[in-house]
Amino acid sequence: HAIVRLGELLTAARNQARDVVELPVPQHELRVEQLTVAPPGQTEAILRHVTFSADRGDAIGVIGPSGSG
Repeated sequence: HAIVRLGELLTAARNQARDVVELPVPQHELRVEQLTVAPPGQTEAILRHVTFSADRGDAIGVIGPSGSG
């Protein structure tokens, strides 16, 4: 099942040693308006006219048709 595999991947990623880059604490709101995105080499957009905002500390997720994105 996809959810089990996703859990395995997330656990493996946490367990891997990797360089960590410390980022500064955000000071302002992030606001995106009318964002349209097409994958590299593609002409068909996978996101169209997306608008959102996020305050400091907010988490943003993009969920695809399968529910695993």
